[in-house]
Amino acid sequence: MKNTWFEKHLMNGKSSLPFSFTYDGRPSAPLLAKWPSKVADERFDASRTQHTLTWTDPQTGLEVRCVAVDYADSPAVEWTVWFKNTGTADTPILENVLALDMANEVAQNAQPRISYSKGTKAVIDDFALEERLLPAGQATELASCGSRQVLPFFNLDLGGRGVIGAVGWTGNWKCTIQRSGDGAGVRLCAGMSRTHLRLHPGEEIRTPRILILSWEGERERGHHLLRRHLVTHHLPKVNGRTVEPPICSTSWGGMKTHNHLKNIQFIREHRLPFNCYWIDACWYGPDHETDEFQNLCNDVFPHHIGNWRVNRTVHPRGLKPIADAAHAAGMKLLLWFAPYGAVADSPLVKEHPEWLEGLSASFNSAVLREKPHAPQNINIGIPEARQYLLDYISATLAENGVDYFRDDWVVPIGDGSGDAPDRQGMTEIRGVEGFYAFWDELLRRHPGMLIDNCGGGGTRIDLETISRSLVLWRSDYNCHPHADPIGMQAGTHGLAHWVPLVGGGAPARPGDTYNFRSSWSGGIPFGLFHPVGLGHAPLAPAPDYPVEWHRRMIKEYRRALPYYTGDYYALTSCSTAPKDWFAYQLDRPDLGGGLILAFRRAQCVEAAQTFFLRGLDPAARYEVTNLDAGGSPMSVSGRDLMAKGMTVEIRDQAFEKMPPDDCLDIALPGEGVAFGPFTREAGVPSTEALRQVPAEVALGGVRARGRTFAFRDRVMDLASLLKADGEVAFVYLPFNAPESGRAVFGVGADWWYEAYLDGVVISETFSNGILGNVTNPPTIRDRMVLRELSKGEHLLVLRFVRGHDSALLAVGAGPRDLRDERITAPGSALIQYRREEKKK
Repeated sequence: MKNTWFEKHLMNGKSSLPFSFTYDGRPSAPLLAKWPSKVADERFDASRTQHTLTWTDPQTGLEVRCVAVDYADSPAVEWTVWFKNTGTADTPILENVLALDMANEVAQNAQPRISYSKGTKAVIDDFALEERLLPAGQATELASCGSRQVLPFFNLDLGGRGVIGAVGWTGNWKCTIQRSGDGAGVRLCAGMSRTHLRLHPGEEIRTPRILILSWEGERERGHHLLRRHLVTHHLPKVNGRTVEPPICSTSWGGMKTHNHLKNIQFIREHRLPFNCYWIDACWYGPDHETDEFQNLCNDVFPHHIGNWRVNRTVHPRGLKPIADAAHAAGMKLLLWFAPYGAVADSPLVKEHPEWLEGLSASFNSAVLREKPHAPQNINIGIPEARQYLLDYISATLAENGVDYFRDDWVVPIGDGSGDAPDRQGMTEIRGVEGFYAFWDELLRRHPGMLIDNCGGGGTRIDLETISRSLVLWRSDYNCHPHADPIGMQAGTHGLAHWVPLVGGGAPARPGDTYNFRSSWSGGIPFGLFHPVGLGHAPLAPAPDYPVEWHRRMIKEYRRALPYYTGDYYALTSCSTAPKDWFAYQLDRPDLGGGLILAFRRAQCVEAAQTFFLRGLDPAARYEVTNLDAGGSPMSVSGRDLMAKGMTVEIRDQAFEKMPPDDCLDIALPGEGVAFGPFTREAGVPSTEALRQVPAEVALGGVRARGRTFAFRDRVMDLASLLKADGEVAFVYLPFNAPESGRAVFGVGADWWYEAYLDGVVISETFSNGILGNVTNPPTIRDRMVLRELSKGEHLLVLRFVRGHDSALLAVGAGPRDLRDERITAPGSALIQYRREEKKK
């Protein structure tokens, strides 16, 4: 199939070229058919052959060069188109450059569809898999900057066969899928979002790299072929071997040296098998005191970006003592940078303010004066600026013994407003080219170094970046201390269809196996001692830190890691609903085995689920081991595992919190009266004021009258009253006890609350420190408490403090409200299978 593709699209004079452009108002196909051309082939190794096709306009000197790579061990083809002005005058306008432009036939009676994954917005469904049908005569467009809105990979299903496409461009791109009016064909186009430019004499530009992989049979097979291709030919290599993602212990750069050393010593003494020590932001800048904990409400880490000297107040001897300690403990040192940004008082801006220009028409020196602590983008399309950064950052890495470079910043491509009318797209092109050149030179200077491609949490995952880096932190959703593990599960599902070894961050919840396993993928950073959050946190592990659990978790993950470069099978759909199961299978045919990871979410009614495995040899027998259940492995045929399935049971936790049968049936009102906003410092109304509904509440110099808010499914949204983090409201809920007896109340809040029953505190989350309610979104099962009630009228008052993202308050009573709620801890199961050796 692939040889036919090359013959049709590239290798003869009648080829239907897989790219197009408009030059001087004329389409490219008839132009290239007339221009002189030549072909040069170069065999790199047994697997790769490069074909370079060149056309030259005899009138203007425009040279068009398509560099395509053919793979003997893969059905993929890749190419990049270059344009160069070899003439002595500016070229005519070059525009509408489509790095991919090819027609595809739809199978008879097929309903073609396009599947892709969302991008990242730091929300629970980051990278979720999407699918669209392609009606006849209609077009579908995917567009993004890097992988912010859409991951730049897509699968076009044409009915029993199809093509997977990938765009290598860490800038603005778009893909248009147009089905013909008769439904018989689909045109697939992709390229930069905007090109309309002239080239000066001697000037050369490139376009996005394109990958096309043809598949037949089931759509899933195309994804497996893509993953195998990327593992073999794209993922970073050291000494010819695919890099194994590191298991990182994360820490904050503003934490003082002696605390870093204590933590490394803790890791060493307790034999926790991390292989990387991660120092994040806030280690740099002029000498100054810092917050030793990453605080979402007081993040000052951008204030000194661009000044890449070590803050000697925090680290008196630089970072080398930490690097030495990490190395002695068998770990590499990873260090955070935002390399393409700089604040007004950084050395770069003081010496070369002109390097910030050209990215936006609105930029001027007043911007620096008005926002001295707001980092501005550096135009790395300027060679001198790029060289400065290379020398500056490379020296910092070497002086401090840094092994891995964490790159957390946008690619400075500008907004296009700074481009002249006849140079539209040029700033972006130079910015993207400069970004790749920066990484390539950094890797050349530091052999064996790994780059962590954070980019603000997964915003630049594409064909070019995954060839040079690993993604260890794929979404800033995980920065939130309340991040639901469902978000990590969904992200793995969406990304694993396209890209192997994209890491996920695990918010620190020591002892929570479900949370830890949810973050498994290609590499895992884990906040050993404290999470990101609000307020302050301990700088060292608690005395009762579950060391044995943590050691077991890392051992399990190491056991699983080789399978993450295998074939991925989704065993369930991937909703983000807490009532659903989620499971996937990773299979390594070359290793004769694989694993299944299954999750029973918090509101799943079913304690067991049957999964039908995929990709096994029906004639072989497999040794299947539930690594959580213990006991002897089972011997099962591949045929039965695929046809009859494998049942996984994850039992409920003990129901200590389930409302007893003899609880009073309390009916809370469907709405409450809320007073606010107040500050936390304003305190609490008097006990008497908490025993009756007042006309107004006066606290801290603020007088507030009541507003009525309704519950929806026992959740009240107070966002219209509390608009800022930390604002406080008091919610009054009068109710009646039909008789004397025990009653159960359930409360959850984003983030803190105190519940007063007739003026007495019965439940609260303030003592939970920065974690507040822990779960997000809150539910009435989060905190449950039993209390004796007398017959008659009572008053429940909630002192509620708004959190970082929302103002949701959940309140219920039981067993009426709580009867149908699943009071169960979410659980997981890890199952491994291996092909049995045939007996001789």
